[in-house]
Amino acid sequence: MKSKIIKIILFVIVITNANCQEIKKVNYYIISCEKIGKYDENDGGNLFYWIIPCDSVVNINDYQIYPLYLEGFSKRNKFNCIDKKSNDIFTSTTANDYDLSEKESNDLKMIKKIIFNKSRLFFTSIKKWDKGIIAKMKFSIVPVSGNFCYSLISKESGKRINYFGNIYLALSNFKYEPNFINSKSYNEIIKVDFGSFKVYNE
Repeated sequence: MKSKIIKIILFVIVITNANCQEIKKVNYYIISCEKIGKYDENDGGNLFYWIIPCDSVVNINDYQIYPLYLEGFSKRNKFNCIDKKSNDIFTSTTANDYDLSEKESNDLKMIKKIIFNKSRLFFTSIKKWDKGIIAKMKFSIVPVSGNFCYSLISKESGKRINYFGNIYLALSNFKYEPNFINSKSYNEIIKVDFGSFKVYNE
């Protein structure tokens, strides 16, 4: 009888721990970069995003930052990301499905709305390439919480942006977290010199 009670208690503890892990709240800083001016006709766009886990920030020289995608990814990309499989984010195939459900579409609209309305400009720089083209870079930051997934970018997609690490996809339940504006990690990140940061494959 006693052994059965112990097993029941252990079972309850395991379930409780699992639930705690599921509802664990993770906060992030989203860095957005607006690029005014293009490198050439093959330049992919003027708006780029990165994500920094708040708890990864030690100081101005020690933090983790990853490319973040808010759109342009398929359901296959999403499932690969959740399953931690290599993600071919830039390749369209018949196996990919870009039709989002109403909820998925609304979730992505929400994170874009937060970024557009709540981001604070914290750094600008002027970038000049060999061809003589000049572009102005405007970097903004916003603290958020929500559901994101990450996985390794595939080799082929990585060649497109000269990056071969993890990439993040935005999923759901996004919320602006204004309290983090007064945090130590926030004040460290806004000191970072993003002028030398690799925005895209130059």
